[in-house]
Amino acid sequence: MAQDGKDSRLGQEIQFLGRLLGDVIRAANGETIFNRIEHIRTLAVALRRDGSDDIAALKTQLDSELDGLSIEQKLSVVRAFSHFSLLANIAEDRHQNPRPREHRLSGTPPQMGS
Repeated sequence: MAQDGKDSRLGQEIQFLGRLLGDVIRAANGETIFNRIEHIRTLAVALRRDGSDDIAALKTQLDSELDGLSIEQKLSVVRAFSHFSLLANIAEDRHQNPRPREHRLSGTPPQMGS
């Protein structure tokens, strides 16, 4: 499914915010914890997207990675995922809020659910 310009801009903004968050994590926690968080993120994304027989192997690898973290490292991972989720939600809100006004100004009928 192709993304329209608005969704593409949203995706770019979320990626930008993710990179900024990565810079902050590196500055606050160092390259080692940043790399660990990135590895966990990569595994989680692969697990969610992978439709092959590797799901069990990915789950085992992710479980092992998480089990190997100290409490402090686990907190850093949870914070990173939480902050990213909040940033993505803010970006989505910024892109959704102007849409009803744009539709009203262009004369298109109200969108379903608005």
